[in-house]
Parts: sequence; structure tokens; C-alpha cells
Amino acid sequence: MAEENENTHNATSGFDPSIQSEKLAFDPQQLVKCQSCSRNNPPNRLACLYCGSVLNVEPLAAENIKPGLRKPDVWGAGYNLISKPLSNLSTVNAAGAAKLLSLELAVLESILSTSLPLPIGRYQSENDAEAVRKLLAGHGLQTVIVGDQALSEEKPPIRLAGVYFLDTQIAFIAFNSQEEYVIPIADI
Repeated sequence: MAEENENTHNATSGFDPSIQSEKLAFDPQQLVKCQSCSRNNPPNRLACLYCGSVLNVEPLAAENIKPGLRKPDVWGAGYNLISKPLSNLSTVNAAGAAKLLSLELAVLESILSTSLPLPIGRYQSENDAEAVRKLLAGHGLQTVIVGDQALSEEKPPIRLAGVYFLDTQIAFIAFNSQEEYVIPIADI
């Protein structure tokens, strides 16, 4: 009777020890449904196999994800993940974040201990960068996505005519145009 239950379970799980040495497939309940095309995807992916949309992956499941994300071509635009300064490194699952970023733990800890916003990853698409950003948030690491177009060398720096401080903002006044740029202090 126990053998019959085992065979029934194996038939539903897709694993047959008589022809397989190990289970290769995912169980149906493990699959992640794409919000865009409604197709099921393996739980170890960040983007849909079919339409490329970012999948809603639970932060706890992120440990199993091996981001096979393509790095941007040297000549192509990319999207950079910039770490936000931390007040307390112990609030971050640095080991999980390092694995997700394919960085050595010591390297990531060194970056995070500087309390400076530094780049920690570079991706070909904004979707890839957004997926990794969400997963890193699940590990307690806050990041910002900065596209290469925002760092354009063709855009000249703005010469300032003045700076003044408000309660929660800083205002910068452009020299030639007298245009005012107001930025929340928390964003600097």
C-alpha cells in the first residue's frame, strides 16, 4: 500500500526514480505566473521566459535565483544600481544580497560600510535592474536605478549662481538661465 502511494505521488510530482536519478522539474505549485502574459515560469527566474516582463518573486525565494542577466554591451546603454547609504549594516542580509549580485561578500560589505552611494550592479534593461532592486529590498538593501542616459557626457554641467536652504529642501539657481532646481534634502 505504501508503495502504491509513493508511485501515485511520483506520478503527480513528475519524478520517477526508475528512470531519473534526481528530480529535475519544478512542482506546479512552485511555478510563478507572469502578470503580463499569464504563463507559468520556473521560480528561479527574474523575468518571464515568454514576454520578458519582471516576475513577482517573493524575497525569500530570491535565494534560489541565479540571475543570468546579460551585462550591457560596452557600446550600449545600461542601468546601474546604486546603493543607498546605510545607518546600520546589521539590518541587511549581506550574504543573500552578495549572492544575488554575484559579488564576494567581503566586497559588498566593504561597499556598504562606506556610507556612500556607490554602484553595485549594472544591467542591460531597466526591467532587469528593477527586478534586482526589488529582490535586494527583500534583503534590506535599498538601491536606486540610474540609467546611462542620465549620466550623459553630452549634457554639460550646470554652473550655479546660488544655493539656498529651505526646511526640507535645497534650491540651486542656474547661472545663465536663473532656473531654480529644488531637491529634497533626503535625496542628496
